[in-house]
Amino acid sequence: MAKAIHGGAIGKVTRVSMEYHFQEPRWRRDVHMVKAEDVDWEAFQFGGRIKGPFDARKLREWQLFRETTNGISGLWLCHLIDLAAWYLNDPYPRHAVTLGGVYLWKDGRETTDVYQTMIEYKDCLVTFAMSLTNSAGGRNLWFGTKGTIDAEALKISGEGSKDPDRVMQSAPIEKVAGVESHMANFLRCVRSRQTPRASVEAGFSHAVAGCMAATALETGRRVGFDPVKLELV
Repeated sequence: MAKAIHGGAIGKVTRVSMEYHFQEPRWRRDVHMVKAEDVDWEAFQFGGRIKGPFDARKLREWQLFRETTNGISGLWLCHLIDLAAWYLNDPYPRHAVTLGGVYLWKDGRETTDVYQTMIEYKDCLVTFAMSLTNSAGGRNLWFGTKGTIDAEALKISGEGSKDPDRVMQSAPIEKVAGVESHMANFLRCVRSRQTPRASVEAGFSHAVAGCMAATALETGRRVGFDPVKLELV
């Protein structure tokens, strides 16, 4: 897909829509058998960042609490937003705005169960949405001036375009055969001292996007990024 987008197959990409949705409580863990004497709670507190006495829920359902995660921004957005930097050839977003809340699972959680962020790259707006309340609607769509790529279905089409040079016939995007897995690539590069396919710079760029989205949700403001000072603004 990166090759297709970089090669201009769907023209200039100006909008991307990414969504993950689930309904079942994936975070639910049985805590009745967890005993304080079996846990190194001091180590889990990570230098005092996690406050208070032993809490079995914080240990086993850490995805729910702000002391242990920034929520969907860090847990799920990060799985897809790295594609934006890669496919758009743009390492850092310009701005991010985010909304969300606990709308269904009133179980003491502090992180949102419905979430949407808009992340602006150069000449392209990427939206990411996730809900834990209904599993319908998952997608990963890239909209260009000459067509659309459905990254979930691995399909390219001219849908939505009236450009005379648009994609005229829908077609599958062929998977590249024999691609080394990310883990195998990483381990090989540890041994060879080569740069892995996903470099530390790539990791940093999508971490920036996640931090921008999380900060926007927490503060209720539009968050920017200074690429010179490497600071959120």
